[in-house]
Amino acid sequence: MKVKISLKELEKKNVVYIKNIQEGFDRYPNSILEGTEEHVNDVIRKLFSINGVENSYADFYYGRLNEEEKGAVKNILDEKEIILIESFKLCPEDIFIRLNSEILEILLKLTAREVLFSSFYFTKYPCLIWGNYNRRYPVFFKDDSIMNMLLNKI
Repeated sequence: MKVKISLKELEKKNVVYIKNIQEGFDRYPNSILEGTEEHVNDVIRKLFSINGVENSYADFYYGRLNEEEKGAVKNILDEKEIILIESFKLCPEDIFIRLNSEILEILLKLTAREVLFSSFYFTKYPCLIWGNYNRRYPVFFKDDSIMNMLLNKI
């Protein structure tokens, strides 16, 4: 599976994309996902499952980190996870990645523990989860019908 994806490719997939948080609140129906780390992660896992691996993406700024910052990330991860993220060979221009269950778990851990934040993009049922403001995750939906449907499922 090709991991890296460009913003241009992502935008072709019916993605909810914002440049800043205020733009999201101004343009899209939204909700706040909050609770324990386990609860928040379970909801994101459900959205991943509902959308499927072929419709699930995240931003991951690892390629932009300096060595000290990368060390902080590696301190949270186990050896297998470190090998996986290093295998992506991310450079500073590489921001967006395709998710699978293994990558998702790494990003959930890093985001919840406030080590390296990721936002999660789902495109089958377009929504964006912007993480993490003290375990409060704004969620932006393409429209009200998507919002209502997803909120009923999660």
